[in-house]
Amino acid sequence: MHTIVTAATSTIAQQLIARQTARGTRCTALGRNAEKLSGLYGDNPLVETAVCDLLESGSVEAAFTEAAQRHGPPTGWAHCLGSILIAPLHRTSDDQWIQTINLNLNSAAWSLRAFLKQCRGQVPDARAVLVSSCAAGIGLANHEAVAAAEAGLEGLVRSAAATYAPEGIRINAVAPGLTNTAMANPFLRSEAMAQAAARQYPIAGVNEADDVAAVMDWLMGPDSARLTGCVVPVDGGLVSIRPLVK
Repeated sequence: MHTIVTAATSTIAQQLIARQTARGTRCTALGRNAEKLSGLYGDNPLVETAVCDLLESGSVEAAFTEAAQRHGPPTGWAHCLGSILIAPLHRTSDDQWIQTINLNLNSAAWSLRAFLKQCRGQVPDARAVLVSSCAAGIGLANHEAVAAAEAGLEGLVRSAAATYAPEGIRINAVAPGLTNTAMANPFLRSEAMAQAAARQYPIAGVNEADDVAAVMDWLMGPDSARLTGCVVPVDGGLVSIRPLVK
């Protein structure tokens, strides 16, 4: 078994790789910062790290090709790159809009394409999991750019799942609510802010990174063999249940 994880320095990716390697799965951890990758995974003999710019399709293609040459075609791939931009559309600059689309959608498309090139015809039951956002499933004020990007990602997941299902390739996504990671620090930096955020969810609280990683790990395993084209909300019921704002 060989899993490629993109944006492997993210907190969710770290938890996912810990779960994968605990079962003996070899992982290739891709990211931009070689020193940080080494610090996180250098002591794990089941993890090999490599530098990759996920916003450059050529860099992504090369990284996936090299990983497959070293460890065999990937049986799984998890994409953990994302960003949060909280701004109304009239205050969103062109650069902010383009960066949000690049980080959340284009990076996913480049990586999924590279994964498919390496596993098609080689792995009979390959599986991919991407990270979206609850902002794609419910109207949240001041989330226009990220909602548009993640809605595009979810469309990508569903269409690609339909295209490659006849080959046995499963493609799914998770859509987390606010998750306690470095990216969310600006929204959780005080106790009052954290409590206010927690109250937005029907099941009060915010995610921990492993809450998301656990669902991703399940989607990459045999127990979810009949699922493809799904977007699984990990959001305390925010999208599925009318939010109770106290």
